Amino acid sequence: MSFARDSEVEMPAALERVLTRTIAFDREHGDHAHAAQLLQHYTHTMPCMRIAQLASATSVGAKLMHAPFSLEKLPRMSLAVVRLLATLDACGVSPHGVQWALDAPSLAQLHARTYYGGCMPMLYAYPADLAYFESRGLSLYETIDRYLTAPVIHELCHLDRERDALCPHLDECVAGWLGVHAWPEFAYPEPGHDDALYASPWLAQIGAAMVRVFGLQAVLRAHAGQLDALPRDFLDASERLWWDGWVAKRPLHFLGDTFDPKPWLALICDREIGEEREWDRSIVEDALRAMCLETTQVGGSFRTRTVVPVAPIVIEPGSVSTAAKTAFDTAAPWYWLPRTVHVPARRELILSSLDEIPAIAASLVP
Repeated sequence: MSFARDSEVEMPAALERVLTRTIAFDREHGDHAHAAQLLQHYTHTMPCMRIAQLASATSVGAKLMHAPFSLEKLPRMSLAVVRLLATLDACGVSPHGVQWALDAPSLAQLHARTYYGGCMPMLYAYPADLAYFESRGLSLYETIDRYLTAPVIHELCHLDRERDALCPHLDECVAGWLGVHAWPEFAYPEPGHDDALYASPWLAQIGAAMVRVFGLQAVLRAHAGQLDALPRDFLDASERLWWDGWVAKRPLHFLGDTFDPKPWLALICDREIGEEREWDRSIVEDALRAMCLETTQVGGSFRTRTVVPVAPIVIEPGSVSTAAKTAFDTAAPWYWLPRTVHVPARRELILSSLDEIPAIAASLVP
């Protein structure tokens, strides 16, 4: 099956395969209306939003998207990029797609070169977001560095457009974990700031579990397209889980249920793992930080901040959780812990300061 599309639209081969499969399923089962919705969404609606975004009709959008791109003027983004490239290099993963994007002369052209940038708009560069950024009163490059570092790193973490990707949900989970690894503020903003990507720990924890069980090199090589770096039984099971989930609900997007990581973790976490205290402490710290996120919406723009929770944080074997804080907590915050983190019994704690988190993690993983 081939799709008629604007000549400027370049869809990743992996996404096109998924779209072909889902449309064929709809047509085979007589749901031609839903097949048409999928086709409209991916070959017209999203590409048109992308084109409008890159054209940047609004004054702030034009300034942000078409200013000369220079990492020298973006210290936070520069540091995140250095960390991302170093991680890829350490795992023997080619940074070609990342480097090619970074060589672009503007943010608009950088995005256009990323994995999804040929057919989808960039996250957090929608009109509501741009209006919010403008309201903050920062200079041009301060605005880009503060509010677009995490979105740009997210797009870069999907690597090369030609790669053979994992199933859509896992692809997003690994990209999410890699984004947090390269730039922790991707998920956990510094106090007083609100520039994290909403709900990212729900996906990133699955990526963290994959790295903890299969190893960083294997996961990133599979993410880059060398799928046989991961066990075949896991790949097959994850593909079935993704497909069964999509068939059951048939959403326009191709992710699983973001707020239900447990079925995905079940495919990973029963496998044997050794003691890795540094990794485990990092996972515990991320789990505790995930309990300290609070999301609101300002003029249609999702804003996620780090706020010490009033409710107790519950630590028990296999997980950390707390009560929902706002209406945007679709599910109460929850984060996986590996079984090598020895929690003898359920405990509740009231966090009084973010500074306590490293000590709590060290007490669980001495």
